[in-house]
Amino acid sequence: MRISKAFRRICTKVYNPSEFQSLQVDVAESMALLEMEFLPSLFDIMTHLPYHLAHELDLCGLVTTRWMYPVERYMKTLKSYVRNMARPEASIAEGYVKDECIGFVTEYMQRFEAVQRRVWDADEEYGDAEEVLEGAGTPYLMNAALRDAAHKYALTNISVMQPWLM
Repeated sequence: MRISKAFRRICTKVYNPSEFQSLQVDVAESMALLEMEFLPSLFDIMTHLPYHLAHELDLCGLVTTRWMYPVERYMKTLKSYVRNMARPEASIAEGYVKDECIGFVTEYMQRFEAVQRRVWDADEEYGDAEEVLEGAGTPYLMNAALRDAAHKYALTNISVMQPWLM
């Protein structure tokens, strides 16, 4: 609990320079108490990090203005945009542009309200229910048999499909 309190004092947003000596003493005493209780093999180079953090607080100022957590988290976001390992910078740029566009469209579309039902609901299976065709004319209810017939007619009468029909 003492070392947690010392870390809390190191990471405060307001720093009083007159408390620096007591902070260094607290860190030293807390680490000495830990060294008395645990085996020496537990302590490596990272266990004396609080000494350096307390010293850097006096040299550099507040820790919260220097830590890299926000930058590292944003780098993780940018790295997730990479799709082509041969050109990671281009992938990151493309992903960033897509993210900005989605943010703009999302903000823009919040001003509008939906006025009609979608063509089919998300919980409906495709082809299970009758579909409503909407367009410039009047809505027309098409069942599965009529839809399949229209699909077959389009496939057999399109010029691109002629080589496969022979």
